[in-house]
Amino acid sequence: MSTQVLPKEAKYEAAMKLLEIKKSLHKNLKAEYSFLIENIDQIINHMNACDNSVLLQRFKTFNKKYDIRHNTSLSQSIPTLHRHLMNHYLMRAEQVT
Repeated sequence: MSTQVLPKEAKYEAAMKLLEIKKSLHKNLKAEYSFLIENIDQIINHMNACDNSVLLQRFKTFNKKYDIRHNTSLSQSIPTLHRHLMNHYLMRAEQVT
């Protein structure tokens, strides 16, 4: 799944966490690894380059089949993503009603 599919709120939270990591790395990173800091900016820029959150339904359908086949669940595997997806769908349901 591309990060461009994430809902706006999830992108914001991910960007904030990445910026915290960047700040931490900047203080403690050896000069020869400075490219890692640049990669963080590129990750955030790519994630925010476009909004493909309309593809979340396709992801949800695929993941539901996957979970059944492998006897797992997104809420157990990736709880943060699951929480964002649930919030996204709840907000969309409220907009429809």
